[in-house]
Amino acid sequence: MECFDQWNAIGFETRTVNVDEEAKKLRASGLTADRISIIDPRDSGASLFAKPVPRIKPLLESLASEASHDFYVITNSDIYPAVRSASVVSFWQKTAEALALTREECIDLDGHGFADHNPYHGGLDTFFMTKNSLRLISEKLAKIPAAERMAFGVPGWDYMIGACMLTPEVGGHFADSRCLLHVSHRQSYADIQEFKHYIPAISHMGITTASGVAEAAQQFSERIHMECIKHESESRMARLICFSPPAMSRNQSEPMNSVEQIMGQLSSLLPRLEEQYRVSVIRSLVVHFTTRNGGLQPVLHAMLDSRSRLFQFSQALFVIALALHCKRSVTGFNISETYPRGNRHAAALKNILSRESPSAGALRVEIASLFGIELIDYRILNRRLFDYLALSCANSSERHLLAEIKHLALEGEHAT
Repeated sequence: MECFDQWNAIGFETRTVNVDEEAKKLRASGLTADRISIIDPRDSGASLFAKPVPRIKPLLESLASEASHDFYVITNSDIYPAVRSASVVSFWQKTAEALALTREECIDLDGHGFADHNPYHGGLDTFFMTKNSLRLISEKLAKIPAAERMAFGVPGWDYMIGACMLTPEVGGHFADSRCLLHVSHRQSYADIQEFKHYIPAISHMGITTASGVAEAAQQFSERIHMECIKHESESRMARLICFSPPAMSRNQSEPMNSVEQIMGQLSSLLPRLEEQYRVSVIRSLVVHFTTRNGGLQPVLHAMLDSRSRLFQFSQALFVIALALHCKRSVTGFNISETYPRGNRHAAALKNILSRESPSAGALRVEIASLFGIELIDYRILNRRLFDYLALSCANSSERHLLAEIKHLALEGEHAT
């Protein structure tokens, strides 16, 4: 609802697509009936995936037959527009009649500013189509049997539409949106093997030469990256003219006292802290780690974007220390040194160590991430990983941060 309201607020005529059972819940939450497009259960993924997510092909066919608008924008329900108004469409129209847009990963919507740039090239989340390109894409999908499986929330549908857009008949493009935000979270896909159904069609359209799921996904991701580089100037212009932070309506008070206190505590460890991290970013992280019981994994995913392996390691240690400061202010944050039965620690460590010729810099960042996620998200302190990190420190700032982590982690009682 929050995301939906944001699209409405900037001037789009927005619809949410749902089966009747979901529509009842939305109406009960205050959404008016004219904003809900109810689909037949047969046009959902209920029979294929045991969940009533809208299937893409029937939706596009319905829109193409209606064709009452000059253009359409289709997006996932967790993509927030960080623009002043719907006028951003004018930039998309100048780029191509069909445009697939990437999302910007962020830790917190309120803390994402103009200077932040963290595009995700592993998939496509938003599609702009004129009436004509919508018709062409719908006609192409009608000839592909696997297109019947395409559904929101199930991997692969974005690759199929994206591949159709790049064909000469459609003449579409991929581009970084630079203004469509997504809050990082753990991957929710149930089965990545769903990709295999689309490989023959995507291969026929010239996007991949692979037969395996992992290789095909990697080749498609590389194509997204190359296309976004080609159209970087258009993306930059759209951001320069249209970007505006989302006007969120969440009823939460920012813990400014906590921010100032934590900044003071950590500034002694990192004298150039305020040069490296804006106060708005720290504020967002404090909100994430305290009021939302947020985990470390999405934060690491969003923040470890420095090209310098040296600075990445420092970033990882800083975020772990910050999270511990926040978690220690929340009652009931007890840390254990014993892994539960059936844990996946050994498998995770083996996966890191088995990668082909990892550099020392890359390896210590991976180990720091594993140590931090286990400590913050699972409340497990692994002293062997800590010792490895201590031995891999390259300067006094890293050693001071690690000493702070040890001090915070060992406060209070431990389970045995």
